[in-house]
Amino acid sequence: MGIPKVPPNWMGLPPELREKVFSNCNVLERSILRDVSTTDRLVADKHPYFINEIFVLLNGNESSVFVTEGDQTYTVQPVSKLAKLLQTPGLKIDKIAFESGSKTFDKVFSTLMRSLDNIPKDSIHVKELVFYSEISFPGCTCECPTESSPDSRINSFFKLANTETLNHIKITTKLTRDLWKKITATEQWNNAGSISVENCKLDAVDYFNDWKGKHLKVLTSKAEDITNSDEWKRSMVKIERFFKTKPLGATMQFRREMSTNVLYAQCLNKIDLSHDANLRLYTFRGLEFIFGFVRPNDGTPPGVEACDPFEERRHRDWIGEELHAMSISLCSWLG
Repeated sequence: MGIPKVPPNWMGLPPELREKVFSNCNVLERSILRDVSTTDRLVADKHPYFINEIFVLLNGNESSVFVTEGDQTYTVQPVSKLAKLLQTPGLKIDKIAFESGSKTFDKVFSTLMRSLDNIPKDSIHVKELVFYSEISFPGCTCECPTESSPDSRINSFFKLANTETLNHIKITTKLTRDLWKKITATEQWNNAGSISVENCKLDAVDYFNDWKGKHLKVLTSKAEDITNSDEWKRSMVKIERFFKTKPLGATMQFRREMSTNVLYAQCLNKIDLSHDANLRLYTFRGLEFIFGFVRPNDGTPPGVEACDPFEERRHRDWIGEELHAMSISLCSWLG
């Protein structure tokens, strides 16, 4: 009898066979296998490390991590592997979203953050960060988190994102004023090109003093009584003055969540404000909202349809295709 052949182990496989294995692995699997040997690292790094979305669901004492690559979605288990994934050299991520199933980012978020303590600051190349909790659902009467609550570590995660890569930030959860100050002091916040804040208080306009971006959306809580509020008037004046320094194409939306009579007020209250020799801030005002965008100061007559095609497109993006069509009909009827 001949000597039985011993099946080759992983280290005995030639690079071309390892290449076939790596081509069928997802980013997490390749990030683990690349550390086996120098050869594995060279083979693994031939493939781009790209993730469409990392979705982190925080629910009670548990958390789940779902990763989407193209049309494939898989679960990261245990959750502690997320740190390994985020430290993959050359990793590019379109979006990281955190969603809490309870009223705040409870203690499980702190546990998750502790597992990320060894990740260097400014090292995660992600384009969009989202923080959401069900506290923003209509009719929710949950209490606002205190400064000692675990979600005060949200600002710590901000600092992990690469400043040059991060372009959009969305926050839909109530935070304390002190925590807001910490978040808005980060380079990541102040250099993001686009920011959306929902279910916030009127003082949210104070969080953008050092922000260098172009696109802003702020929706105050439905509980905020802003119709005849001096605070609301102060906020409108401040945000108008703030956007008069923005470049061409900048857009802003500041209103109460679910505000009414928006279209009618848009048609009747068109206001042009001086911007500079070549630009103007064009705004729509109502009792509970202000919209605006920066357009060329070229003598174009006021009106949504008189603006350039890009401004018309942005207007549709703000209020939706159907509402856009309604506004055109209403403006025509008003003559």
